[in-house]
Amino acid sequence: MKKVISAELQPEMIIAEAIFSLDNKQILIPAGSKLTEKSIRMINNWNISFVLIAEDEGLQQEETSVPEPERVVVLTEIMAQKTADFLNNYEEATSRVGGLLEDIRDQGFVELTPFREVAVQVAKHLIQPAEAINKMLFKVPPPYGS
Repeated sequence: MKKVISAELQPEMIIAEAIFSLDNKQILIPAGSKLTEKSIRMINNWNISFVLIAEDEGLQQEETSVPEPERVVVLTEIMAQKTADFLNNYEEATSRVGGLLEDIRDQGFVELTPFREVAVQVAKHLIQPAEAINKMLFKVPPPYGS
């Protein structure tokens, strides 16, 4: 088993240790799975910095190991901070949009620049989704036909 940074992951590599959701209650990618382009993108979106890869390509699905306690604590702290950052950003954006809408009502015209600024502020948190956002997205049911 070797530790590979996410930027160096390649399709067909085999996951040696399961990748868990942030609350460690759900397996996102089971041990023994072959990586695909899609799974590599998801790993990067989840901000996972490294993955344990099997050195023996013949490794098949094996029992899932329990994450190391210190890694769980670090993930919990990261999750809490990213959730707080996202919520602060969201609250600032909604408050600012509310103020902008009041300005439109009072002034009778729309100035687009402040709305663009709010959109850019929110987009910075969504371009590369943080774990907090991914956790929220996992709770959304898949669309019909998926």
